[in-house]
Amino acid sequence: MSVHLPSGLGQGVPGTPAFPRGDSAAAVPRGLLHPAPFRQSLFDSSPAVYGADSAGPLGIRAWEDPPPLAMMEPGAVAAAARAKHDRMLLMNIFLNDDADYIPEWLEQADEAAPPSPMHFSDLPLSAGLSASAAEKPSKVDVDLVIDDQGHTAVHWAAALARIHVLDLLLYQGADARRLNHEGESALVRAVQVTNNYETQTFPDLLELLHDTIPLTDRQNRTVLHHIALATGIAGRERAARYYADCLLSWIVRLAGGYQ
Repeated sequence: MSVHLPSGLGQGVPGTPAFPRGDSAAAVPRGLLHPAPFRQSLFDSSPAVYGADSAGPLGIRAWEDPPPLAMMEPGAVAAAARAKHDRMLLMNIFLNDDADYIPEWLEQADEAAPPSPMHFSDLPLSAGLSASAAEKPSKVDVDLVIDDQGHTAVHWAAALARIHVLDLLLYQGADARRLNHEGESALVRAVQVTNNYETQTFPDLLELLHDTIPLTDRQNRTVLHHIALATGIAGRERAARYYADCLLSWIVRLAGGYQ
């Protein structure tokens, strides 16, 4: 099943970490890949890779345009180019038409990054990128923030129930405990949408993200608080109960493991 993303990467796709709030949800066909989120007020603007020209529903760009190259230090130019390249690679995992798509670079067990589509070798050496670095790019930074709400690829993979992708990201060294701008972990983001309920993959998600169970957001709420909030939204009771049952079963099984 494919997802078409009109005007702004990911804009209006239910179930993604950057699903917009408000009436914009009404324009999304029910036949899209992911079910609607638990909360109406998930996020304001669309996810977009660094430097994207499109803006979200409120006219907020996901990333500020970088300063002109002439105003940047040579090392900063190379760092900005690398960050842009890595964000594109990470976002492409989730914006590909194939919901089961896993890029070759993510499955690689070594430390080498994929060939760069940005043609780093075409950049002048004065930009701070040596010829050897252009030939052998460094490993992809899997902990990069990839949207304007502070989500990493781990947040996206968890929210979209992409368990295999999440497993590979963690294997590549991604930090499961990274929080978004609201202090929400990937596990919290997962219970705010119904994807893991639809696919019955929440136990698998807990196997990968159980270390984040004790984490709290900026309002001092745990993942259990967020599940409880979801029970008050019409049509979300079954999903919330499923998440609660799985989570409580996990905690009982490992009683005493979370102080």
